[in-house]
Amino acid sequence: MIAKCHPNDSAHLYDYEGTVDDDLICHLCFQPFVNPVDTKCGCTYCSVCCQNYLKRFKYCPIDNSKLEWKQCSKASPALRKILDKLLVVCPNLDYCEGLGF
Repeated sequence: MIAKCHPNDSAHLYDYEGTVDDDLICHLCFQPFVNPVDTKCGCTYCSVCCQNYLKRFKYCPIDNSKLEWKQCSKASPALRKILDKLLVVCPNLDYCEGLGF
């Protein structure tokens, strides 16, 4: 998967090893969830993505139901554990390999 930056120059830029399951992808940034939140309608997004989106729009981008940030909650511990198991590629890999590590 190719890394993507989140809106507003936030610091989450990751390269993942292998393919990431589509069910773990945020529909706003199109990369695996980071600090995911669930909406009242059952959708899940990265926290930063959802907050930025809801500053401009007041509906869920997937099902168009009315939505406010205060109606979102931290995603389940099970999802967070699955996300924590995704392997991230070191951004210094080329440098380290050049040194023989």
